[in-house]
Amino acid sequence: MSRVLATIVIIIAGATLVLGVTTPKRPSYCPLPENVTFDRTQHPELIGLYTGEWIPTTGTFYIRKFCILLTSISGDEVRGIYSWETGGRDRQSNWRELKATSTSPFSTIRFKDRLATSEVALTLEFHKNGKATATYTSTGKGLFGLPTRTVLQSRLVKIE
Repeated sequence: MSRVLATIVIIIAGATLVLGVTTPKRPSYCPLPENVTFDRTQHPELIGLYTGEWIPTTGTFYIRKFCILLTSISGDEVRGIYSWETGGRDRQSNWRELKATSTSPFSTIRFKDRLATSEVALTLEFHKNGKATATYTSTGKGLFGLPTRTVLQSRLVKIE
């Protein structure tokens, strides 16, 4: 009996290795704070880590990988962390805490932030087909004080 049990355990372990059935890990390109806590009491299907890439539609700019970590949805308040890899003009990687008020249902979450010279909005959309997308919109003043607007879009992949 123990021989049969040992054979079953070896087959399951081997199948896991061969088929690559593993739990996804946090990507190395996403700096995050050390002790992140989650509140999964409301909308646990949305809470988790999403990854994507910002790919500019014009010019020869860089592609930057990013992560969005949704940590809690409580009432109409959504909290999360936006993290991006090293690269681009600033050559920096960093993370920023996000907080937003959203309306139910939570198919769209919009985080807004006012920076020194521009306004940035990060919009997450959760579609009925299970696909999630993100849009990064930056509006501000460019050369000679002319208004500028940058819009980047990405498909999100939930890994945790």
